[in-house]
Amino acid sequence: MTNLDDLNAIHRLDPNGMLTNLLELPDQVEDGWNKVQEFALPSHYIKHSNILITGSGSSVAVGEIVKDLLMPTAKVPILIHRDGKLPDFVDAKTLVIGMSYTGSNREM
Repeated sequence: MTNLDDLNAIHRLDPNGMLTNLLELPDQVEDGWNKVQEFALPSHYIKHSNILITGSGSSVAVGEIVKDLLMPTAKVPILIHRDGKLPDFVDAKTLVIGMSYTGSNREM
């Protein structure tokens, strides 16, 4: 049995620092929320007829949260897309937001 009061044991069991990430999550969420409250969407984006948030894996999870937060007041459809090829309906009036944690996803 592992003694979870032993920091060396924790580091052996959690080499990527997931515990630290979890402990920092509330502050990260609060910081993100505050930044969103201060954000002003440029006026040329307002003319879009729909929003497509695209990405793969866990990268697009943030897009799901954004969609859920915006949908109650959104004036245009917000769609999540996980495929590397954009759907045929995407045109000049579609705001496409690419989500990538690493910046090196094949889709980006």
